Amino acid sequence: MFQVTLRVRGVGEQKTYDGGTRQGYWQVGATPDTTGYNVYHLRVGSQDYYLNAGASMIRYCWPVDYTQTVLVHAGDEVVFEVVSSDGSLIKNRDEAGQPIAVGGIPPAPDSFNGQFVQLDVERIAPL
Repeated sequence: MFQVTLRVRGVGEQKTYDGGTRQGYWQVGATPDTTGYNVYHLRVGSQDYYLNAGASMIRYCWPVDYTQTVLVHAGDEVVFEVVSSDGSLIKNRDEAGQPIAVGGIPPAPDSFNGQFVQLDVERIAPL
């Protein structure tokens, strides 16, 4: 078994998830609501994590930059997916209508034309 520390960075719309435990934009063991909006989902073995927890129905994006640690057992399948549950995408714009750039991720200092989430493995520690 390993503790894997992930850095989550990007630009995305928020999504409401029902149940589970939430810490900032990170939600563990939940179910996406039915209002549409993108689902940023990480599955490690049988555990589900959601990377854009917040409130659905808001028509602008947020920058995300945080770290979380997950447990990975030997043989676990790790799957990261982004699902557009309503077939649409909110433009990469903040509340004031300005594009959001994420430092250290190309095309920074320019903004990316759309939403994205990048996962970087920061640390792997055996247990």
